[in-house]
Amino acid sequence: MKFDWKIIFSYRRIIGVYLILAGVLVALNVMFPKTINSFVVALSILLILSVDIMLRGLSRKQFGLIASGSSVALASLLGLIIFLLHWPIEKIWPLFGFCASLGFIFSFLVSDKRRMSLLIPSIFIGLMSALILCFTTDFINLNSKYLLFFSVALLLMLSGILMICQGGHHDDNRNSEEEKSKKQQSEGNNSNEE
Repeated sequence: MKFDWKIIFSYRRIIGVYLILAGVLVALNVMFPKTINSFVVALSILLILSVDIMLRGLSRKQFGLIASGSSVALASLLGLIIFLLHWPIEKIWPLFGFCASLGFIFSFLVSDKRRMSLLIPSIFIGLMSALILCFTTDFINLNSKYLLFFSVALLLMLSGILMICQGGHHDDNRNSEEEKSKKQQSEGNNSNEE
């Protein structure tokens, strides 16, 4: 007997499951207010919703759903870890940039259509997050002016890489389309002359 995934992925049933889950989490929060925090409940619901969005994207091969679902799932998971382990958010907040970067890189890797135009910005966001994390954790102690100049230089270099990677393909396609139209016009003129 083959399992019908449409039963699980139907919108009414999914919304019903989310409502039940939200009710259970809120009830636990009411029954144990000192144990379960509302922030944990909200992040848990957000994590489950985003994993569902990511799974829907994977099943439908939709890049946007995969990227947004995986990014928000990682950010929710990071938020839960930060809150539960009492890490100082003012020091490690740039890790949320890594979540977005890793979400887009993951969607790039599982997608059929691999677009470099989305991979380069995600790498840039990851590098910027790493750089800012070094400053917020006092690993690097420099003036913010240097950070600004370094960020601009990094942005220019990555933009150049993007132009090199994408520019050649578009130019080649445009040239081949122009050649095809010229060839068709010349063939049309030759057939009119006969």
